[in-house]
Amino acid sequence: MKILATILSALIFTSFNPAKTGNKSRWREHIKQYAIEVKLSANSTHQELSFLDSILADKRIVMLGEASHQVKEFNEIKYTFIKYLQETHGYKVLLTENGLAESSFSEIIKANISIDSILKIAFAPVWITKENLKLAELIKHSDLELSGFDFQFTDYATSNNYIKYYTETVFKTEADNLFRLDSSFHFFTSYNTPLLREKVRDSLLEAHAILIQNIRNSSAFDKSEKKNKILLKVLENRKFATSLYGTARFTSPLRDSVMAKTLIWLLD
Repeated sequence: MKILATILSALIFTSFNPAKTGNKSRWREHIKQYAIEVKLSANSTHQELSFLDSILADKRIVMLGEASHQVKEFNEIKYTFIKYLQETHGYKVLLTENGLAESSFSEIIKANISIDSILKIAFAPVWITKENLKLAELIKHSDLELSGFDFQFTDYATSNNYIKYYTETVFKTEADNLFRLDSSFHFFTSYNTPLLREKVRDSLLEAHAILIQNIRNSSAFDKSEKKNKILLKVLENRKFATSLYGTARFTSPLRDSVMAKTLIWLLD
């Protein structure tokens, strides 16, 4: 399966990495030697990207990077790349730096919701721009499958709807107690009451563990099905995130490392 991963990384097709050589001054020479200037617009044609055909001949994964959030031209050009790679080279999966729960839920219901709703459900607020409506339209009307690799939640209401959808309709297990405890936990977190927050956290972690076990014990649970694997990963991620909130352990490097592990898990 060919995969597009939109992460904070350069678009690099060579195996050479100057950073690994211990001589970062070689970056400039490396860029001069390997970089290909591409002049694209929102209306660019596939022909302008045909130089990629030989480069991508045996590549399973393409990473599309960014220099900054909310830059109109970056979003437009990224869409042009994604559409080209899907239509011309058969890439079928788009992995984004968004919540696994939200993107999975939008993938399930995309046939029954609007293009605007796909954007609002599957993407973090920073990506909800008019330039990305084209991408949402592509996701809705093509076989491009969407998923996310952030262990945090882009939107709690959507992630709760995703969990509720599966636990109640598929596994006949209710998650309301988890949601109630989760709501209390975030209330105490926002008002900085550590003792109450930690007390609720213990109960919330226990509720996560019980729900995961109930799903595993359900006669409807098949551990080989992709949708079931994703649901458990969402719940495990949520449990892990709960254990971190309000503590000094929650750092950007830790988040990056967990996202990397989730990305590898999805690729596998």
